[in-house]
Amino acid sequence: MQIEQPATTLQQQVLERVKSVDFSWEEACEMGLAARRMRNLSNWVIGQIAKGIETKWGEDRLGEFASLLGFKKTTVLQYRWVIDRFPTGFLPDNDISWTIYRLAAGTENPQQTVNEIIDKHLFHLKQAEQYVKKLPISSQC
Repeated sequence: MQIEQPATTLQQQVLERVKSVDFSWEEACEMGLAARRMRNLSNWVIGQIAKGIETKWGEDRLGEFASLLGFKKTTVLQYRWVIDRFPTGFLPDNDISWTIYRLAAGTENPQQTVNEIIDKHLFHLKQAEQYVKKLPISSQC
């Protein structure tokens, strides 16, 4: 599987576009949100890959994988742990920060916690942290 080239081309296109500073406020906000969504998704992807690596080759290989990505092993373990706390096949909402999912992962019912955070519009980190602190902690933490 060779996906590096198209990603590099996309990166070059995006970087050239933002370097030009010839964009409207709306375009700036749209590009910023798109970048944040990609960042959030990358944590899910790395977590899911880590889960596969651990299943196929064992946890010892996660350190090598983390090093390749420029992360500490504990970071990759955390990404995998968050993935494990949600149902198999769960897809994160594009507009919800990775941090919200990470906070919710420590509760008894992470998916329900995310839904409650969304319903209560607690999208700022401090608000979500205060809400989650009041919930029962999962025995798997």
